[in-house]
Amino acid sequence: MSVSLTTPRTAEDLCERFGPPEYLTVKHKLPYLDEAAVRFIAQCPFVIVATADAQGRCDASPKGDPPGFLHIADECTLYLPDRSGNKMFQSITNIMQNPHVGMILIIPGEEWTMRINGQARVVDDPLVLERLSASRLHVGPIGSASSLKLAMNLNLALMMEALSESLTLARAEGIPDEKFFDALHMNAGRSGLSDLKESKLKEANYAAQFSLKHMDKDLRLALETADGINLPTAKTLKSLYDNAMKTGCGDDDFTGVIRLLTGPK
Repeated sequence: MSVSLTTPRTAEDLCERFGPPEYLTVKHKLPYLDEAAVRFIAQCPFVIVATADAQGRCDASPKGDPPGFLHIADECTLYLPDRSGNKMFQSITNIMQNPHVGMILIIPGEEWTMRINGQARVVDDPLVLERLSASRLHVGPIGSASSLKLAMNLNLALMMEALSESLTLARAEGIPDEKFFDALHMNAGRSGLSDLKESKLKEANYAAQFSLKHMDKDLRLALETADGINLPTAKTLKSLYDNAMKTGCGDDDFTGVIRLLTGPK
């Protein structure tokens, strides 16, 4: 096949012919999910996932569910549940061979789309799968689900603070973490949260599953939503999170609040 002498061969050739990329497009190309991206993902019902096998043969698969089916673990990690389909598992098989993926997120009627590129892996952890379940709970009028989410995250933040303070007390009394959690497993205070965060607390591993700064934001929104309602413990907890943000812990998992009780570890 003959090739025209004017056929573009590099990115520079394309820029010379069509001009440079738009400034706003380049500005919004980020290595993490910012607040605008989080809002877009929360409203997105449809995703196209591009994968390739070990030989580079490509495939694109549509994935969709009501808004909220995509779950953000942290600013660099997104969970995409795999719903029942044709059972060919082409995307999953490709990811097992080649982790590189690209996604286009689409909101019908919206002018903009979002692209997410990165590396993927297949996860079958029961706790994660439970979070990604297709079960639906009808809450009420528009806005009720957002208020319920804030209430749930307030509950998680309060539970984590109680767990952190009780663990800190046990450590101060010389009780090993292993014995503390053994006792907690037999106690009515055991929870899904304590099971999920046990290893992180034992290892002082504060890599974010849900970042402290996102929990801090939800605490602020919960208190704003509760205007006129007395939530004294929530107000105290927000002050603690404010201090955590000032110490530069915002990108940590929200289990990192324990460091304000014990000092850096």
